[in-house]
Amino acid sequence: DSSIVKTLRVIRTLRPLRAIKRAPSLKVVVDALLDCVPGFINVGMVVCMVYLVFAIVGVQFFAGRFWKCNDSSVSGVEYCHGVYLVDGVNTTREWSNSIQNFDNFWVAFLTLFEIASLEMWLDPLHDGMDIPEELGVQPQLNQAWYFALYFVVFIIIGGFTVINLFLTLTLTLTLTLIQ
Repeated sequence: DSSIVKTLRVIRTLRPLRAIKRAPSLKVVVDALLDCVPGFINVGMVVCMVYLVFAIVGVQFFAGRFWKCNDSSVSGVEYCHGVYLVDGVNTTREWSNSIQNFDNFWVAFLTLFEIASLEMWLDPLHDGMDIPEELGVQPQLNQAWYFALYFVVFIIIGGFTVINLFLTLTLTLTLTLIQ
């Protein structure tokens, strides 16, 4: 019985949509938004395909290579144990992965979404430029600098171009529906 009541409460939240019948200009806006949905789905599919390609390439390049020890003097995972001094304080060494990484497809997809938003995109960029040639080895500063091209190309294609696609679609459909 309580599930029926909850369902009715959810339906009650749609009551303000009755105002659409009373305001003709609001009806035009809602009709324009509903007519834009198929275009948004098409652009969304293109965006997903672009992200899919970059996520697969990112996993191939970077899978498992963003791991590092918090003590930069350590050469690899086998030496990353014990304690070391940081500003006079004993700190335990840890071999850990970056939060934004490319270890699997879903995490790579999320990392690319964060990179496209240009929020915290420098962390994976620097991690990608520092990757070691073998797994389990401590990253070195800028030893694979050429991987910066991957991130720059993705920002240009996956970020700016995709945003322009959505804006162009929105403006085009809105202008054609209003006229």
